[in-house]
Amino acid sequence: MMCLRGSGFVVSRWVHVWRLRDGLHGRFVTVRGSGTRWDCGGIARHRVPSVVRLVAVESGTSGGGKDGVEDKPDRLDRLMKEFDQRVDDWFLDEGGDEEEDEIDEDEDGGHREELVGRRHKSRGRARRIEVVDMGIERSVEVCSGCGSRMQSDDEGRPGYVPPDVWARVLSQGESLAEEGSQPQKDTNVVCQRCHNLHNAAEVPTSLRVRVGDRRLDQETPGAAEDDRPLTPEGFRATLSEIAKIRSVVIYLVDVFDFHGSFLRDLPSIVGKRCTILLAVNKVDLLPVDFKAERVAQWVRQECQALGVDNVENIHLISGSVGLGVDGLFKQALALARRDRVDIYVIGAANVGKSTFLNQVMSRSRSDGDEVKKINKRELLTTSVIPGTTLNLIKIPLGGGRNLYDTPGVILPQQITNMLTNAELKAVVPQKRVTYVTFRVSQGKSLFIGGLARIDLLEGKAFFFTTFLSGGIKIHPSKTEGADEFLQKHAGSLLTPPFDSARLKNFGAWGSKTFRVSGVGWKKAAVDIVLSGLGWISVTGVGDISVRVTSPNVVGVFQRPPLMPFEIEKGASRFTGGSFVNPRRARKRN
Repeated sequence: MMCLRGSGFVVSRWVHVWRLRDGLHGRFVTVRGSGTRWDCGGIARHRVPSVVRLVAVESGTSGGGKDGVEDKPDRLDRLMKEFDQRVDDWFLDEGGDEEEDEIDEDEDGGHREELVGRRHKSRGRARRIEVVDMGIERSVEVCSGCGSRMQSDDEGRPGYVPPDVWARVLSQGESLAEEGSQPQKDTNVVCQRCHNLHNAAEVPTSLRVRVGDRRLDQETPGAAEDDRPLTPEGFRATLSEIAKIRSVVIYLVDVFDFHGSFLRDLPSIVGKRCTILLAVNKVDLLPVDFKAERVAQWVRQECQALGVDNVENIHLISGSVGLGVDGLFKQALALARRDRVDIYVIGAANVGKSTFLNQVMSRSRSDGDEVKKINKRELLTTSVIPGTTLNLIKIPLGGGRNLYDTPGVILPQQITNMLTNAELKAVVPQKRVTYVTFRVSQGKSLFIGGLARIDLLEGKAFFFTTFLSGGIKIHPSKTEGADEFLQKHAGSLLTPPFDSARLKNFGAWGSKTFRVSGVGWKKAAVDIVLSGLGWISVTGVGDISVRVTSPNVVGVFQRPPLMPFEIEKGASRFTGGSFVNPRRARKRN
C-alpha cells in the first residue's frame, strides 16, 4: 500500500491539484480532479468518492478566498491523515499503477503483443498479488477441495470420508471449538473423491455429474438434497443466489472451446447488478506463433455477436502458467473494494476456474519472481473431469471481502460430459497444440478419432487445418464406406474411444451440412467447431459443401476463423502412421 505525502492547491472551486510524494517508491506524482473523477499523473485513474474533493492541502500558494493558504499545523495534519486514508482505501495497486507484468517470451511464443486490458509494459520485475498468503477458508465439516459437506455414511455420495478418518476429523473439530481456534493448513482433510482425483486423477462413475438421465436431472419431490449437486440443475441451483446480490464476476471461458464454453444465459445466472470481467483462459494451448492482439480482437467481435456488451474488460490469461493472472485479479480486487462487494469466479465446467484460483493463491505467497508451490491439500481440487467443484468455496481476502470458487455450469452440447477418464485425458489438451493441415478433395473424409468425421461432398480440393489435442488420432479416408470403416477401426486406428463398444454409449449420431465460400489460399474462410474437441479451419477458393457427422451431443457449427493464417505454414502429407509437413521440415534442416 503506498503512502502519499505532499501539498497542493485549489485551482478553482471544482478542480483541486495536489503535488504528492509516494513514500514507498520515493517519487512525486500529481493528483488532480473534482467530484468523483480524479486523474493521478504518473499513476492511474480511479473513481474516488466526492468527499475527497473537500480535502484540499495547501503549502504557501493561494488558492483564492477561503480555500487559500492555511498555516495551522493541526489542520494540515488532520487533512493529510484524511487524504492518506482515502488514498489507502481507493488507490489499491502497489506503486499506484495499472501496469501488468511483462509477457514472458517463453510463455507467449516470443511475441510481446499486449494482452487485453493491458495499457503499458511493466518497468520492473514480477510483483506479488496484493493480498498476501491467500488460502481457502478451513472447516472440519466441509471439504476444502470441492466444497462438499463431509460424511461417512455413503461412499457413493459426495463428501465421503472413511469412518476412522471422519472420527478423527470430528474430534479435531471439537478440540478447535473448545480452544476457539481455526483448522490449520497441515491438518486439512479432503474427501475421498478429492483424494482420488489428487492421486489417481480418477473418480467413480457414481460421483461424476449425471448428464442425460432425465430421471436424475429433474428435481422430483422425493429427490435427496445431496443428489442434486451432481446434476446440471443442482449446479445451477447452487449459483442461483448470485443473481440476487451485487458482485464482481470473473467470467472464464476456454479459448480452445470458446463457443462451447460460452454461457449464453450469463445474465440470468449473475443478474444485472454485477460487474463482469471476461477472462479468456488457456491461451497457452494456442500454437506457439499466435498473435495475442489478433485473438483479442476476435474475442471482442464474437462477444458482440453473442450479445454480450456489458463486460467491464477482457483479459487473455493462462491459469496454469500464470500469464495475465496478476492483472486480472488486481482489477477484480480493485472493483470489489470500490463497490464493497465479493468476487465470484464463474464459468462452464472444465474452463479452468479452480486452476486459475490455485494460481492466484500461489502467487499471493510468492517472493519476488519466484512463485512458491503450495501443498496440494491447501489447493482446490482440479481435474479434466467436468464437475470437479461441487459447491461454493470461500477464500477470504481481508477487509470483509471474499473470493468464491463456484461449480462449473454443465452445458448439454459437450461430449466431454460423456467421456471416460482415459478418453478425457486424450481429448482435453494439456500442452500447446500443434496444428496439422490436410488437402482434402471431393469424396474424401477426415476422421477425428472415432468421435467425428468431416466429408467434402462437393467442390474443388480445400485445405483443412485441424486444431485438436495431440491425443486424438486424425485419419484421412474415402467417404464411401466411411460408416463401416468407423465400426471396424474404432478403438484401434481411430481413437478415442479406446474400445469400439463405447460408440453406442454416445447415443444417436447425426449429420450437419455447411456451404463454405473460400476467400483465397492464404486465409481461412471459416472454422468448423466441434464443441469439446476443437476446430477445423477451412481454406480455399470457390464454393464447397462440407458434411460433419458426429454424436448428437457434440455441438457443430461455423464461426469466423480464430487463427486464419496458419495455412501459410504448408500442408502435411499422411504417410500411413504419421504426418509430414515438407515446408516445416525444410525450415528445421
